[in-house]
Amino acid sequence: MFFSLSCFVVRSHFFDIRFLIFVGFLTLFFISTGAQFGFSISNLFNPLAFFSVFSGVCCIMLLGGFNLREALDIVADTRRICDISTRINELIYINEQIKRKGFTVCEQFQKKFNDQFIRKGLRIIADNPGPEFKLEEALKAEIQTLKNRNRRFLDLLNFGANVSPGVGLIGTLIGLSMNSHPTAISHAVLTTLYGAILANFFFIPLYQHFKQKLEHLELSYEVTFSGLIKLRDGLHSIYLEEHLSGYRNAVKHN
Repeated sequence: MFFSLSCFVVRSHFFDIRFLIFVGFLTLFFISTGAQFGFSISNLFNPLAFFSVFSGVCCIMLLGGFNLREALDIVADTRRICDISTRINELIYINEQIKRKGFTVCEQFQKKFNDQFIRKGLRIIADNPGPEFKLEEALKAEIQTLKNRNRRFLDLLNFGANVSPGVGLIGTLIGLSMNSHPTAISHAVLTTLYGAILANFFFIPLYQHFKQKLEHLELSYEVTFSGLIKLRDGLHSIYLEEHLSGYRNAVKHN
């Protein structure tokens, strides 16, 4: 589980300039806190205490349904998010090519996208299954499946934030019950600290990071869905751009 979470965080694009700023401010926080209360920051480091809290949180998250493959798929999707204006321009260009060469051109375009959702829609349009096939229902079902996956992922990060302080407190209570020596007490209290750190400096920032990413991703699903339906209906490119311009304006206002 530790290796799984490590792989997930490394691949999550969380390690950018914002992450470096975050680490800098976190280090400054601990140094200034230590200086204020007259102790060395090295006193806050206890690898065994941290491992006990982290492993406890990992066990609970496994019981809560953590799925590494699903998490990595979400990370991959968020790394491939395209700008909404770019997606609209792509749909308009595909529509123009359909007018010239027919629906079979969608087969060529679907191979150029990494986004599985638009690839599926273009593949269906290229196959031209006929009026009995409900393209809207198929794409809506796909969107709902992806949204449910995203919600499960965010709920699990929120779950990790909620249980981490409790796991740290349990570690503290176990330590206090086994040894009442002042040094042992100070080490036992560290597990409570580590639980709070995991919640407030790991899970909550990850939750907010991916919440924003997934909101943008789901907006791209809606743009793609709307565009694909109009492609299938044969809407002129001018009217397609007008139809999708509302999404472009919504992004600007946000």
